Amino acid sequence: MGCGIGCGVIILVAVVLGVSAVLYTKNMMKGFDEAITTRQELVAQYGQVREFVPAPDGSIPADRMQVFLAVRDSLGPQRELITATFESFAVAGREIEAETSGFKKFIRGLQIGKSGLGVGRDLGEFYQIRNRVLLESGMGLGEYTYIYVLGYYSLLGHAPDDGPDKVFEEFEAEHRDDEGPHWQTSLEDDEDPFPRIRRDLIAMLKNQLAALPPEGEDPALESWRQELAAEIAALDDDPQRGIWPDGLPAAIQTSLEPYRDRLEASYSPVLNVLELSRNRRQGWSIKGE
Repeated sequence: MGCGIGCGVIILVAVVLGVSAVLYTKNMMKGFDEAITTRQELVAQYGQVREFVPAPDGSIPADRMQVFLAVRDSLGPQRELITATFESFAVAGREIEAETSGFKKFIRGLQIGKSGLGVGRDLGEFYQIRNRVLLESGMGLGEYTYIYVLGYYSLLGHAPDDGPDKVFEEFEAEHRDDEGPHWQTSLEDDEDPFPRIRRDLIAMLKNQLAALPPEGEDPALESWRQELAAEIAALDDDPQRGIWPDGLPAAIQTSLEPYRDRLEASYSPVLNVLELSRNRRQGWSIKGE
């Protein structure tokens, strides 16, 4: 009888834990699911990212910059939360390394694991907010991506591969002995969004070139047509080349320059590599692209 009661308790606990895990997973996926739904609405209204057509001279109108920055501001609290969590992983890893008690290492590892699950939920909410505010503000993901790349990479000079791994590298540079372990958090090649973003930007520049008036119709545009065509050709020839690496054209520079400080304040080197990800369901998991 006692054995039966004991087994019953174990089974009950297992059921409770199983149900709790399912509910936690569903809660974690909720943000991603809503982000996927709102992204489909964005595509329906504004087309695919690569279908965006910049202004003829590539500049960004002031009212569109205000919309972009309003979206960035709406993401501020979530961006800071996720950034702080990633930064805490580096500190926690060092604490585990220094801990001599195996049991305490185990407990600290569980705490990190719990925080890791929390990052999944927070990222889902991040993409949910991003897509919802874009939808409410009247901006598609293509235009948002165009401004993001030109503002943060071309104007401010931030590296497209800024991401969580650099937090660990910087932490190690300050605290790790040469013989210590090396953290590796880089995304796998098929999860790295930048090659896709780069292809999207090249497609946008080609859209921009195709939308210019026919050759010879406006002599004032001929030098710009040649400059734009040369930039596209250079991007096609060199997979490592960034967008306008030799300096932004004057019209684009002029349209972005007044917002330099606000752009800098809304940039996260930790979250950057995840900022422009697009998510899709793959069974019980979420795949970023």
